[in-house]
Amino acid sequence: QLYCLQTQRLYLEDKKKENNLVKQYKGREIYELLQNIDDAAEDGKDCIASIKLDKNDLIISNKGKPFTISTLQRLCQGGVSEKDDKYIGCKGIGFRSVLNWADEISIYSGNDISVKFSREYAQNIYNELITGDAKEHINNQSLELERRGYDSSYPIFRAPLYIEPIDREFDTVIKLKIKEDARENINESLKNIDENILLFLPHLKEIDIQFEEKKELNKTYSKIYEPGNIISIKINE
Repeated sequence: QLYCLQTQRLYLEDKKKENNLVKQYKGREIYELLQNIDDAAEDGKDCIASIKLDKNDLIISNKGKPFTISTLQRLCQGGVSEKDDKYIGCKGIGFRSVLNWADEISIYSGNDISVKFSREYAQNIYNELITGDAKEHINNQSLELERRGYDSSYPIFRAPLYIEPIDREFDTVIKLKIKEDARENINESLKNIDENILLFLPHLKEIDIQFEEKKELNKTYSKIYEPGNIISIKINE
């Protein structure tokens, strides 16, 4: 409530920014995730991406530099990057494109980060705000949002909720609880990945894609370095 009272239009601008970014990156979700994984590469470690689609979830895992409290804060703030740092990782504005596919995003990374963002929790925050000291302020902004064609809800990435960690073999695991109306789009995106994307992701060595319900579609894309500065892309065997 203090956040809303002290910032005249920040709630309004955050919601507009989140909606616009999601639209801007529509159709690029999988490539934004792969770019973030490439950015998270660490010297001396193979950079590997694992993507698994099961009945309800899309799980993206990678080996590389994990989230920190600082990078989590940047994800929550939105539009704030670390261009001077070597690591950008899964906190850039492009990561927000996953809201096209999911209303619930869980992130497990390193030793410290186990956090969930969800539309349900963000709505709970919003409900508290409109009954508190910021009621009039929030209601005015909500009306303006609706007049401009936006839904008057709280920005999802402004509402982190800490959750229990999970056992994992990867440095970072991101779990998306997928929207039913996004399932076909996710299927098509994973089936139609252009293997040549590996040529433009200098650190990423392998992309492993698994379909829990259609195992015949499983594929592994691997980058092979050959003499003469030649790079080959191997698909399965």
